[in-house]
Amino acid sequence: MWKWIAILVGIACALFLAIGLAKPDIHIVSSVHVDRSPDVVWKVFTDMGRAKEWLTGLNSMERISGEHLAVGTRSKLVFFDGGRREEMEETTTAVEPGKLYAFDSTMDMMSGSTTVRLAPNGAGTDLTFDSTYAGKNVLWRSALAVMQSSVEKREAEDMGKLKALIEAEPK
Repeated sequence: MWKWIAILVGIACALFLAIGLAKPDIHIVSSVHVDRSPDVVWKVFTDMGRAKEWLTGLNSMERISGEHLAVGTRSKLVFFDGGRREEMEETTTAVEPGKLYAFDSTMDMMSGSTTVRLAPNGAGTDLTFDSTYAGKNVLWRSALAVMQSSVEKREAEDMGKLKALIEAEPK
């Protein structure tokens, strides 16, 4: 009997790792309409001091090098998630004030690229986060693929908090 249990566990592990081989990254797009101008959205979104108010688990954010909102700027973000401390380094890759902010991020177990777009829509702004994340090894690629819906849910919640924060600003 133990032999069959070991075989089943081995097959389950192989299938789990096969997920990471078949799906090396995950792609998530989160969008929300904000009832404020792109200028107001940009001002709140790019305010490093307010990021804790909408990024779940963010404990601190500090610039390592470069200038605020400049391509090449590196920042360190520290998150506490479920009692675990996670550090992320972010490098700004593109900036178009009021329109676009893009960055690459890296952590121990994964890396990613995110483009944030602001598009005027009526009296408000469509705010879109377009992210691709990849685990740094097959185990983490598999884990990310399995956790994709949780990551999508977290990003949607953060977008909702950011929307509320922006809409609390005067027009």
